Amino acid sequence: MIADHIGVLPHVVVTPESQFKVPLLSMVSSGRVDEALSMLKSNFRFRLWDIVLDEERLRQKNDAKGFLFELVHQYAEAVGKPEWKVWVDHTPENLRYRDAMLGAFPDAKFVFAIRDGRAVAASVIPLEWGPDNAFHAGSWWAERNAFGLALLHYAPSSVLAVRFEDLLSGSDVFWRELLDHCNLPCDPAILQGGGFRVPEYTRKQHRLVGRGLDPSRIDAWRTGLAPREIELFEHAAGGLLSAFGYERLFDFPAAPTRKELSRFGSRHGGAGSGMVKRIRRRLRRAAGRRPEARHES
Repeated sequence: MIADHIGVLPHVVVTPESQFKVPLLSMVSSGRVDEALSMLKSNFRFRLWDIVLDEERLRQKNDAKGFLFELVHQYAEAVGKPEWKVWVDHTPENLRYRDAMLGAFPDAKFVFAIRDGRAVAASVIPLEWGPDNAFHAGSWWAERNAFGLALLHYAPSSVLAVRFEDLLSGSDVFWRELLDHCNLPCDPAILQGGGFRVPEYTRKQHRLVGRGLDPSRIDAWRTGLAPREIELFEHAAGGLLSAFGYERLFDFPAAPTRKELSRFGSRHGGAGSGMVKRIRRRLRRAAGRRPEARHES
């Protein structure tokens, strides 16, 4: 949501997620440009960028930072923003790899976006990736937020924590704080959104992107999750919910039963673990909706 709104600024380009950045930087910095290009061509995440890859221009860059910026520039050209000055990369794993990111981009600013974990669970459970039940979603959400909390403690100057619900309210106070942190100007158009070209493959997942701020999304999880699912989530991550200022519905949420644990399976595999999601993923890709990247030399 944040990237879609900031992306309306004329000098800002927002790319799709780029989980391939860290291995790419490693390859190019050690002179393995051919390996980096080969990796990009076969990488599913990069395929979502859906751009014509100009390899010759990339080969002219003699450092990892320049290589990656050229990649971003090629995307910016494809979406009509060749004069971009600021790159917004909304890859969640950026908080996990802060040292690598700041090593390549010492002026980078991080935004730690906090959202009610129950709302996150309601959003991710139906998808083809991530946890498929509320109990595991609680641990998954807490683990991902741990990296943001660590940054707030050890590197407060490089990261800003913002609550999804505060931004969704449309209050200038929270948006100005975010824009000041990123050294970006305040523009009323930011509240309208529409600054991110959603990849075709994730269009269903991101169906609300570009529709402006909708405060009704804040409490949608209350009907999106069953009461027992909420209880299971709060058993797994209720302490962190409270620490972030979210009101819990259960003072003493009951732990999952043996039957529930058996149905959920292990977070890392086992009976029932992720089976539905794997089937969804296979069917979706078999239907031909996995994008094929276009490349040219």
